[in-house]
Parts: sequence; structure tokens; C-alpha cells
Amino acid sequence: MLTPSTEIWVDIAQRFYTQWNLPNCTGSIDGKHIRVKAPSNSGSAFVNYKGFFSIVLLAVADGDGLFVTVDIGEYARNRDGRAFQCSEL
Repeated sequence: MLTPSTEIWVDIAQRFYTQWNLPNCTGSIDGKHIRVKAPSNSGSAFVNYKGFFSIVLLAVADGDGLFVTVDIGEYARNRDGRAFQCSEL
């Protein structure tokens, strides 16, 4: 997935403002734990707070709910905030 340009972010912010009356919003972000088969020799890095193996999918959506960018693969032991901090965003 390509990194959005400044022009695209401005267009997304304008859409959020016209559709949802949210000024200066460039996307909605959320993380989701995706259950995976335990990687070999992974130890506890991929075990999440619910006790199963997963990776974190972090996604940003535009005002219409379409993905703008995603970051996949953060360790499950990390929360959404840490996944965001470690992402390219």
C-alpha cells in the first residue's frame, strides 16, 4: 500500500469535515489482533493479553471507511498505542 501524499491527506481532512463535521481530522485509526498460528521459536512475543497468538493490524480509514494505510505485524504483546508508535505513520 502506498504512503499517502500531502494532497491526499488534505482531501481526506476535507471529506471528514464535510461528511462528519470533524475539522482537521485526517483519518480514523484502530488496531485489531489477528489470530495466527504460533511462529516457530517466537517465545511469548506473539501472545496477546487474551492468551492466544496474534499479530496487530493497525489501519487508518478515510471519511468513507476505506483504508488509507495499514501497518501489519507488530508483536501481539504490544497495545495499539505502542503499535502506532512503532509504525511508519
